[in-house]
Amino acid sequence: MDLFFNEISKAESEDRIHEILQNLYICFRNAKKIGFKHIRIDRNFKETMLANDYSLLDFASDPNANKTYQSILLSSFKRPYLIDDWEEEVEEFLSYGFYFENRQYSIDRTECAGLASAYIKSSISISLHSINLWLNSTQEIIVSESGDERTENVLNICNSDSIENDEIREFIYKIGRYHITESKINSEDKPITISGDHHGKKEMKNFASKLVQSKYVTGVRSIEMGGKRFIHSIEENGSIKIVIPKTDLELKLLVETTGTDVFETKKIADILEQEFS
Repeated sequence: MDLFFNEISKAESEDRIHEILQNLYICFRNAKKIGFKHIRIDRNFKETMLANDYSLLDFASDPNANKTYQSILLSSFKRPYLIDDWEEEVEEFLSYGFYFENRQYSIDRTECAGLASAYIKSSISISLHSINLWLNSTQEIIVSESGDERTENVLNICNSDSIENDEIREFIYKIGRYHITESKINSEDKPITISGDHHGKKEMKNFASKLVQSKYVTGVRSIEMGGKRFIHSIEENGSIKIVIPKTDLELKLLVETTGTDVFETKKIADILEQEFS
């Protein structure tokens, strides 16, 4: 999957361009870890402007640029925004007008090919941190057809923290590109705590023993009974409350996982439900 360069995020001048591009490099590096391969641009290096008087071609030959991020960034850019093989997307791009404007930042209505392409491809735009507007994880564009207009939101990343934004993480979760850490604890060493002496204790122990075989589970303990759905609830701290299936006893377990936030934990819950429900 590719990111789409937001060409209207170019800087006013090249005064901070090295700082801005280093920030872009870190942002792309984080996106690359979860499967994004390229930053799509529409034009050649000479015509792709990073600042009013500074193009990608200038960056490629800039002796003051950091060689590490210079090399990686230059190799990441790929043109055009929409290749001919994407026939439906190209037709949509040509059939509508796509515009961006923001009065707060004095941006007059202008065509926005990069944001439009990200919207059409259901992907994410990547912007230069030239102004704080581009820190917003969603950017609103105007879609125009035969005089009728509507607004649509485009997901956007801009700095090293962007990937951690809830809206971005939810998108990544939905497209299945979330990286989930595996537990380093051997299954036989994962703690199982079944308290009390009640009917169903044996079933709880047996099912807990199955759950700890998962590479994403770090421990299991019993909690209060009650519930019907296999995934009873998902906690932000990486815990999942599970109701043991194929019994009318409503036995419930608290499963500790390697999830570090609600999105990772949702993904783990899906895996456990598919494997054990």
